Amino acid sequence: MAGRIFQVYKLRSMIVNADHYLDAQGEPTRERVTTVGKIIRKLSIDELPQLLNILIGDMSLIGPRPILPQMLPYLTVRERGRFALRPGVTGLAQVKGRNHIKWSRRFHYDLIYVRHNSIALDLWIFWRTLKIVVVGDGVAHDRNSGQVDDITIRPLQAHEV
Repeated sequence: MAGRIFQVYKLRSMIVNADHYLDAQGEPTRERVTTVGKIIRKLSIDELPQLLNILIGDMSLIGPRPILPQMLPYLTVRERGRFALRPGVTGLAQVKGRNHIKWSRRFHYDLIYVRHNSIALDLWIFWRTLKIVVVGDGVAHDRNSGQVDDITIRPLQAHEV
């Protein structure tokens, strides 16, 4: 997929212009998730419209999650290897920590998935995803930037460029 930019379909769970309510450190300055948004996030149904992305051919059910285009310049050459496969609605990083692991760790899991991609791994991820959704484990109701935003702030090492 080579990092191709496409529209990801989701149900809106946040207020309009939610990013205007982030401070300089990326922390929310007010409640940004709507009441209905909290429910659809808890049930993980905000991702259901991505089934349309699968039908269009932009995404698959299992694979590295798509990222925002503004993150592309911060990816190392190695991390760009995650684009070797079509992005997925769920993936190894989601079942290993969902929204509570650092971006660099998510990319690490994405690369493991790319290297070990198989039907058996996809089935394992699918069943783990179902369990996580049913239990409601790891749902972030808003940003937790202090815990997970390490991509734009980390210095690139010479071997990463």
